[in-house]
Amino acid sequence: DIPLAQGVSYINILDSGKQAVAKDGDAIIDVDALPETDIDETVLYRLTTGNNDLYQYKDGWHRVSGVGWNGTGRNAEIFNDNEGNTATGQYSHAEGYDTDAKGISSHAEGQKTTANGDYSHAEGFGTVSKGGKSHAEGNQTEAYGINSHAEGNFTQAKGASSHAEGSYTTAEGGCQHVQGQHNIPDPEG
Repeated sequence: DIPLAQGVSYINILDSGKQAVAKDGDAIIDVDALPETDIDETVLYRLTTGNNDLYQYKDGWHRVSGVGWNGTGRNAEIFNDNEGNTATGQYSHAEGYDTDAKGISSHAEGQKTTANGDYSHAEGFGTVSKGGKSHAEGNQTEAYGINSHAEGNFTQAKGASSHAEGSYTTAEGGCQHVQGQHNIPDPEG
């Protein structure tokens, strides 16, 4: 028996790994044994109930609930597109259509956006925030550098703490700020 909080007294996972019994809580619909090579290597089992999912981590059980669906990262959440959106980073949030929130506490929203960096934010269409604490917004913008910000149309912020805005601009150097359109990239800043 494994003790649980929030209304579930205990759960028995039978030897098959595919059946479970819950006492004083939601009926268990399914139990999935997750390999340690799965997206979050600390997750051992996912139990799908009528109202929430429960995840067994190496340090115990955690209930994930809310108005959306559970991502595979601890306390991660998915909204709007349960099949196309992914939230694999701890405390990450994916909303919209075909979005990926991979970094810790990252946020991806819109369509075909990816928030790879820890604490990063990607919004709009086809945007990517790769650097830690980076922000990409607009149409197919990319924020690569740590603390970087790319906004507008096809802009790239490559340097640390750089900012690119407008259309087809690139900030390659650290602490560089470019705006307008079609600049000549200068890595020296």
